[in-house]
Amino acid sequence: MLKKLTKADMLLRDRLYGVGWFLHQMVEQGNYGAFLLKVSGSQTSRRIEELEDGSWIVEVDVRSRRRPADIIATHLVREIRFEIASTDAQGESRIDCYRLWTDLMDCRIDPAKTLIGLYQQRWEHEGSCREMKLELKKHKHLSAQLLETAHIEILSMVWASALIAKERQRLASINGSSETARRVGFDVVQENMCVLWPLQSQVGIHLSQAQFEASAQSLSHHASLYNTPQKRKRSCPRKVRQNQKHWPKIRERTESKQPVKITILGHH
Repeated sequence: MLKKLTKADMLLRDRLYGVGWFLHQMVEQGNYGAFLLKVSGSQTSRRIEELEDGSWIVEVDVRSRRRPADIIATHLVREIRFEIASTDAQGESRIDCYRLWTDLMDCRIDPAKTLIGLYQQRWEHEGSCREMKLELKKHKHLSAQLLETAHIEILSMVWASALIAKERQRLASINGSSETARRVGFDVVQENMCVLWPLQSQVGIHLSQAQFEASAQSLSHHASLYNTPQKRKRSCPRKVRQNQKHWPKIRERTESKQPVKITILGHH
């Protein structure tokens, strides 16, 4: 992966990569624009200089993976420490602490709040992938039996996810209106993908890119995509089942609408 990066790319990774040995690999590779890593809780660093926005220039020792007692290199990075105060589904408040490493050393050009927001956007992508893999389908595995139908099913998931995102943007742009969300049927999306796939594979060489995109756009706006029936109303409140050894325990679900508070921490 590191070999495919360019100077125009920024690498964002989770805590499994926020360790000294991976930092050393990136520096040795040198073919990237910038990086932003979530730091593992076991990783240590030495503070060098505090910056205006509360972040620090720190020194990280890179230890040998075969002999951890040996230090093979030392690198300077900018470390951002922050905490997120939120409320869970039971209404109880919780505070989680995080650390980020980056090679963007100038806090005036790249403030800590901006980089924290950028890492939060990365988790929006994680949630989108989770929704696409687990919530768009009834089963966790693909239903296709052939390689070609598996391609169609995967592309249908991506297409349905894009339609849902587009619908969310539409509703956000008309905030305050009484208009309700339209429902996207995955089975209808998959049927349309079954039309696009052979169209591209069989006559794609005779169609221009603009013509093919126009066909896809027409299917996206087709009214049948939004004609899935409304679900019947529940006769009882929604519950959450908590797994127990002998009998599942049912409890009330409480969701908080309170905003999440982010605070930048220093090393003091």
